[in-house]
Amino acid sequence: MACAANPLFAQTELPVNAAGKICFCDTLATNSLTHRQINDKILIFAKQLPGYEPTNDLHSSTDLVELKAFGFPVYIKRITQQISGKIFYDAAFHVSDGKVFYSFTNFLYNPYARNRYGKFVPESGKYKPLEEDFRGNTKTWEKHRKTVETTMENQIVKLKFLLSSP
Repeated sequence: MACAANPLFAQTELPVNAAGKICFCDTLATNSLTHRQINDKILIFAKQLPGYEPTNDLHSSTDLVELKAFGFPVYIKRITQQISGKIFYDAAFHVSDGKVFYSFTNFLYNPYARNRYGKFVPESGKYKPLEEDFRGNTKTWEKHRKTVETTMENQIVKLKFLLSSP
């Protein structure tokens, strides 16, 4: 008897690197821009990423821009839309020879729970890598993975547009 896969629980295929971590990365050619213009555009782009706040850990040099552990909320819809948790990730942009290598990696999910006052707050110390299978609600986990996929793809399109414009 053959068993057909249930499309409702089909796992979202996110790109992974050699270490098995989810990683959205590629190299973009920017031949018409100077090194300084590329750096300036990347800093502008980095400050527009989902979850960026002025207090975030932003490191910048002439060849590298890195952002560590910043994230965006993910939601579930029950009766009303409520926050389910927050996805944290790292971003890095390396500039050399008119090319930009970007990577978005280290995706971690931090669940939220109600506190004693009925407000949703992050659960302290609970982080789950997005690569791992979730033992709880699989449908919600797949929605979060799909949210990450669409969010990162939208950011990559914005980065390509920003670097292609003069």
